[in-house]
Amino acid sequence: MGRAALVLCLGLLAVSGVSATAQPQAQVTVAGDAGSTTPIRHWEVQTSAKAQEGGQAISRPGYDADGWLPVSGEATVMAGLLENGWYAHVFHGLELQRAGRHHFQVPWWYRTRFRLAEGNDG
Repeated sequence: MGRAALVLCLGLLAVSGVSATAQPQAQVTVAGDAGSTTPIRHWEVQTSAKAQEGGQAISRPGYDADGWLPVSGEATVMAGLLENGWYAHVFHGLELQRAGRHHFQVPWWYRTRFRLAEGNDG
């Protein structure tokens, strides 16, 4: 596959969708060698209640991820929602109990883009 852009998607449990505009992230170049690992620091997340196309469509290069939430690092859905300002002050008093439970009753998608290093044909 050479230097072709690839997209990685993972499903995970969680929340409904209020949208924020995801900013394009610089693509990470990953080694395709067996046993190699490369940390990926930037992801986009979206509730499956909103992104209903399925994994085959969502994982394609060129998929329109407008409205997906940008998250840094290996974030849980709640951490991603906090990072994007969905909830404030959840660590004070009983505020965490006020977080919308309905947000955590459907799966969420995690998506990112990366490139394979030169010389790796996948």
